[in-house]
Amino acid sequence: MSTRINLAVFVFFGALVVATTLIGILLRNPATHSNLEDPEHYDRTELAYLDTKYTYAGYASGENAEVVGGIDIAGRVLYVRLGCISCHGEYAEGGTIAPALWDSGRGDFARDVRDGPSGMPAYPVDVLGEDDLELLYDFIRTVPAEAEALGVTTTTAAPPIPVVTTATGDQRTTEASEPLEPVAADFEAPVATITVDGDPSEWDGVTGFDMVLEPIEIADVAPVPATIKVAHDNTSIFVLFAVADDFDWSPVDAHLSGAPAVMWSVETAAGPHMGGDDPSGRPGQGMVDIWYWRLECPSGRPSGGAVSGPGDGDPGDDAACGLDDEWATDPSTNEDDAGPLAENSLLGVFTHSNPIDGGEGTWFFEMSRPLKTGDPQDAQFTVGGVAHLALAYWDPDARDDGWGRIDHLQSSYLGWLDVRLAG
Repeated sequence: MSTRINLAVFVFFGALVVATTLIGILLRNPATHSNLEDPEHYDRTELAYLDTKYTYAGYASGENAEVVGGIDIAGRVLYVRLGCISCHGEYAEGGTIAPALWDSGRGDFARDVRDGPSGMPAYPVDVLGEDDLELLYDFIRTVPAEAEALGVTTTTAAPPIPVVTTATGDQRTTEASEPLEPVAADFEAPVATITVDGDPSEWDGVTGFDMVLEPIEIADVAPVPATIKVAHDNTSIFVLFAVADDFDWSPVDAHLSGAPAVMWSVETAAGPHMGGDDPSGRPGQGMVDIWYWRLECPSGRPSGGAVSGPGDGDPGDDAACGLDDEWATDPSTNEDDAGPLAENSLLGVFTHSNPIDGGEGTWFFEMSRPLKTGDPQDAQFTVGGVAHLALAYWDPDARDDGWGRIDHLQSSYLGWLDVRLAG
């Protein structure tokens, strides 16, 4: 009997010693929360789930952050810790309640992170510093290629079935909630005398191309009809971009106003998605010339570097009225044309057929520029040649606080629109 008792006591105390040791290990393990009250002995490394491919050990942010498999790990940690993953998806590819972030530009991304649109939490500077904001954006920029390699794609919401009116008044209804089939566009830019004043009547004799501008895959914006006309006078090229949409214009916030962009191929290999072949944000195949217009001046007022001045000293930036000469090689990045040979004589005037708040009608965006500028970041037009054109429009009705970068409608799903400059 005493032998059995002694054996039982030995087993009990042995088990107690083992259990105590295990508990001690767990309590002192930096992978548990229990060590947080003992900073003298433990310099805790922040942990976050990355995914099954990566094991992270190191810094949550800062100069010692790693880049693994093309993804910025420091930004990945912030993306998880801040809760972005729960709405925007593991690879920022979009979720059930939030869009993909792959097409986010730096300015709009920072604005959305700081302001928290559409129910998203806001992250002011005292919560997320500027350095960490840059790390987070670096992750958004580097993740698409890795995600695509793993078969991850952006979520796509079916666009609504539009019943729309073209700029010429014809009704056009799509029969299904799918993008229109691509069509070949080939139209002529005749020789004409045009005054850039926003008056579309002098364009009556110019044949244009009618289309429906479609949202990019990650944008929830209703399609709108548009017409593009191009002409030249052997010295300058002229564009009339008409968009059938209601009049929204704010003197305070350009995101509450409509905004157009006219894009031309500079390099032969450039694709119609800001230089790329698709809107995923991957590096493109060539350079494009972008005439991007934030409507920061009233209807009827001339805009552009030619008339508004050089703004902040950047020859590509019209700080006064927002008609900027830009260039890009991929869907995620656009830069002011501010190189040593930069030329910005771009001129524009916009009007609307019903310029009252919310008035249904048509925008008329009229622009011009010399055929030749000598600027390598500009498209150079040749009489008798063919220019490649694409269009975009940002609708301020996209959100309660106006449009963001991803809220644009575009013609790129049609491919390049080929414009022949008549001799």
